[in-house]
Amino acid sequence: MGIAPEFSTLAVVLSIPLLAVLVVDPLLGRRMYDRLQRHREHDSQALKRVYRRILIAEWSCAAVVVLIITVSPGAALADFGLALPDTWFDVDVLPRESSEIAGAVVGLLVVGTVLLLLSRRLAKVNARPAGGIKVLQQAGLDTFNAIIPRTATERRLAIAVSVTAGVCEELIYRGFLIAFGVGVLNLNVYVAAGLAALLFGAAHLYQGWLGMIRVTFFGVLMTALYLSTGSLVLPIVIHAVGDIVSLVVMPSVSRTNRTTVQEESARIAEVS
Repeated sequence: MGIAPEFSTLAVVLSIPLLAVLVVDPLLGRRMYDRLQRHREHDSQALKRVYRRILIAEWSCAAVVVLIITVSPGAALADFGLALPDTWFDVDVLPRESSEIAGAVVGLLVVGTVLLLLSRRLAKVNARPAGGIKVLQQAGLDTFNAIIPRTATERRLAIAVSVTAGVCEELIYRGFLIAFGVGVLNLNVYVAAGLAALLFGAAHLYQGWLGMIRVTFFGVLMTALYLSTGSLVLPIVIHAVGDIVSLVVMPSVSRTNRTTVQEESARIAEVS
């Protein structure tokens, strides 16, 4: 795909504070997560406040990106991924570069799957007898367990946060950062994409190194998907669905399995 945006002077000025926010976001996110961990158990509103702050922060940053696009007559919507996919991974019609990216997607997916399986295996080996912690480790959710919803209200907010992440983070980390790297810094599109993926992974510092590695691989895959199709549509959908599965679906399944095991253990104890 061709990305060649022309940022206006005002757009560049508006981009500077947004970039500053993205650079310090990993530290701010880690601080917020640490505070949440300290207050989560005795403050029923703690997670809800964090969710609301995330919603406000991400939509605010996305609004700045929209403003940047608006004040840049020389930048097309497609330069920021705001277009329908050019192709749907039909290798017969993909240009050579896109075909190479599609191959990279497959390779990265294999590597990412292997790393995920290894990390889950290590989690099982290191799991403590405590049921709740063990379940989280086996599900691969222990790197961000403090933000996992427990009530119906929290789950609704978690879904809103997941959709927001899909839309806003893809627009910011894929659409804006790559366009800025190419249009303002004159970087090669793949260099800009790589730096954007690294910054996306760093934004999840609160999950620790294992979580950052997982997220970075996911970011690379979404970047490859974006560059191959020329659109953020598929990355947005996959990102949102993936977050919903991680935050809402998998914890619910794990919680159900844990309850079933506990009930079965209690029944066996009564029989004995």
